[in-house]
Amino acid sequence: MPDELNARYPKLQLELQERISAYWKRNAKLTSMSVKAFGSDMGMVGLLFKATLEWDPADPQLPTSLVIKLPRMGTKSNLVEQLEKETENDLFASNFLDVTHNVEVQVYDIFDSLEFPPVPIARCFMREKMNLDTKRGIIVLEDLSQKAVQLEDLSTSLTVGQLHSIASALADLHSWCITTEIDWKSPFADADERIKKIDNIQPMVSNGLEWLKSNYEKRMIHKDFTPALNRFKPTLPTVLVHGDLWTNNIFFKPNKHGKCSDQLAAIIDWQLVHTGNIFEDLSIILTWCASAEIRRTHSKEIIQQYYKRLVDNVDGKVSLPSEDLLWTAFNEVWPARAILLGGMLQMLLGTAVKLDSPDAKQRTENMVNRALACYDDAMTIIESRKVLQVCCFYLFPKKAFQLLIYNYSNKWGHMLSVKGLLKSKDY
Repeated sequence: MPDELNARYPKLQLELQERISAYWKRNAKLTSMSVKAFGSDMGMVGLLFKATLEWDPADPQLPTSLVIKLPRMGTKSNLVEQLEKETENDLFASNFLDVTHNVEVQVYDIFDSLEFPPVPIARCFMREKMNLDTKRGIIVLEDLSQKAVQLEDLSTSLTVGQLHSIASALADLHSWCITTEIDWKSPFADADERIKKIDNIQPMVSNGLEWLKSNYEKRMIHKDFTPALNRFKPTLPTVLVHGDLWTNNIFFKPNKHGKCSDQLAAIIDWQLVHTGNIFEDLSIILTWCASAEIRRTHSKEIIQQYYKRLVDNVDGKVSLPSEDLLWTAFNEVWPARAILLGGMLQMLLGTAVKLDSPDAKQRTENMVNRALACYDDAMTIIESRKVLQVCCFYLFPKKAFQLLIYNYSNKWGHMLSVKGLLKSKDY
C-alpha cells in the first residue's frame, strides 16, 4: 500500500474484509488488495486511492474495486495553496478545509440512517472522522466507475437532459430538508461558522477578472467590473447545500455507447456541505457546467421543472413561494456565481479543465466563452437592478426600497422579489 495509507491503516485489508462482509452479509476472505493513488492534481481536500480486491470464494456481490479517501494532514494541495495566495488568507486550510473530511462523514451518517437517501450517492463501506492524535480518518466508497461514467472535464457542457436530471435530484434533496423531522442542520453548525469566516473572496475574484480582462477585453461588453464585486454577500440558510457540485463530482448512468446518458447515477464528494440557499448548487451547475447557449435557452425551463418536482414532493406540507417568485429569486442568487466563474477561470484551466490533451485549445475556448457570457449576463442584471432600485427609492421612500427581503417564511430563507414586495400590504 502507499506509505501514507499504510502508516495510518496498517490493518486496512482486515478491516475492510470485516466491514464489507458485514455490509453484504457474506463470509468471505479478502485474499488480496492492491492500492494506487490517483487524482492528485484534482483533489482539493483529501488524498484519493483506488483499491483492487480479490475475494475467496469469489462472489459477484462483493466489490472488486473501491475508492479510499484520506484527509490531508500537514499537507496542502496545489489548488488550496493557490486559493490561500489569491485570498491573502494563509489559514484557509486550517480554518475551513480541516473540517471537511468530518463533514462528509456526517453526511454519510445521515443518509445511511435513512431507508432511502433523498439523493443518489455512492455506497459507503467504512468511515471514520479525522483524529489528529491517532492519525486516523478515512472514507471508503464503492467505485462508481464500475457502473457509471463522468463527463471528461468542466469544459464539456452538460446536456439539457442532464441538467433536468440534476435539478430533479436537488429538488428531492431540498424537499426532504424542508419536510423532514430529522435535525440535519446541527451536525454542520461548525462548518457553517467557518464558512462565514471566509470573507476575503473579493481580492481573488478581482484578480481573476483582471486576468480575464487583460486577455479578452475586446470580447467583454462590460469593461468595469467594480459593481460585480459587491455581489458576494451571504444568503440565509434554508437547505443542505453540497457546496462543490460540478462536473467532476457527478456520475451518470452509461448509455449503450458507454458514454454519459441523461440519467444521474450518483453525486460524490460531500466535504463542503453546509446549510444555505436553495439555489447555491443549481446556479453553479447552470453557470459553470453548461454552455452559454444551453444556459441562456433552458435555465427557466430547468427552474420550472425543479419547482414542479419540489411542489410534488412537499405535497402541501409547507408553504412554498410561487413559481414566478422562485424564478426571480434565482436571478438574484445567480449573478454572484456567474461572476465567480470569471474570477476563478485562470485557476480552473489546467485543474478542472484538462490542458494536456490535443484539444486543449478548444477546451480553453469553451470555458472562456462560458465565463465571458456569464459575466456579461450577470453585469446586465446588476446594472438593470441599479436602475430599478433608483426608481423604487423614488416611489417608496418610506421603506428605502430593498430589492430583496429575507425570511419569507419560517421554513424558507429565500428572497422576496420586487414583484412580491409590490403586492405586499406594507405598501
